[in-house]
Amino acid sequence: MVITHVDDFSIAGTKEFVNELTEKVQSVLTVSKVEKDKFRFTDIDIQKARDEIVISMEDYANSIEEIPEIHKAKLDDPLTKQENKVYRKYAGKISWLAANTRPDLSITALLMSMKNNEAKIRDLKRVNQVVKRIHSKPNKVVFSRVGNKTDLVIFGLGDASYLTDDKSIGGNLILLGSKNMYDAVPIFWKSKTMRKVCHSAKAAETRNLSKLVDDSVFFAAQLGQLIFGKAIKDSVNLPVRLFTDSRPLLELIGSTKQVEERLLRNTITDFKEKLEDNSVESYSWLETKEMIADILTKPLEDQVASLAFREMTSIVRLQPIADGYEHE
Repeated sequence: MVITHVDDFSIAGTKEFVNELTEKVQSVLTVSKVEKDKFRFTDIDIQKARDEIVISMEDYANSIEEIPEIHKAKLDDPLTKQENKVYRKYAGKISWLAANTRPDLSITALLMSMKNNEAKIRDLKRVNQVVKRIHSKPNKVVFSRVGNKTDLVIFGLGDASYLTDDKSIGGNLILLGSKNMYDAVPIFWKSKTMRKVCHSAKAAETRNLSKLVDDSVFFAAQLGQLIFGKAIKDSVNLPVRLFTDSRPLLELIGSTKQVEERLLRNTITDFKEKLEDNSVESYSWLETKEMIADILTKPLEDQVASLAFREMTSIVRLQPIADGYEHE
């Protein structure tokens, strides 16, 4: 695997692959520094230990300071041009932090970015509250061993926040786990505004699950190729198990009746076909209070998911229950 950003290369693979590629790059380009197992890439500190990989952004987080002075004005007053520039700067910084090491800030970053062009004084003052949250807990994710290669599974958890007066918000969390153990590590999370208007909570959950299916199956194929070294057409996909807190949606997938909302029919059919061709191994239900993807769709004060995930920086532990999995 090779990731490039401007003039930086991040390389992962067998020792022979890394050495050969490094030599070829050095033969045609001037390489100022080669770092192994511990380095910084786009403000992200990566450190490989014997049994784990730590992704950290502590220095980056510490560089984000509270806004020292905000002029006195009514909370609903619009920002000045300079204040709006400051607000957009913080929105970008928090978004980068949330995308890499702080999934609990994903919805905050999304809501901030949605106000980039119409932020008020109250929004600027809230920035300092967010900065305090940033400094209140570690800004890192720890990737540790979760099982043998042949036992790996992709777990996908999705939640949607249905809004009647605006576009709905979807949140997806994808974990890498094992068939025989209940430890899992987060490999992807995202809070995103849905492009299409949803006319019901069921429609919002359906469209969000569609995105979760697409992302989960993609990661299963990509990781299968990286882990087992197969060509794309011959890749060994990891099993995919998906979870939702919407019982009506699961009933649609398991029903032979047509969906009332015509625009959702093809989506539900696709869910069924993914089961038939083994792209997805199962769809399961979680209670809303146990749906940890809840924190990706609702502001902190509205979240109902367990406190456990808000404190999570490394391993999520999944425990089997009757209809799905619960977490510690």
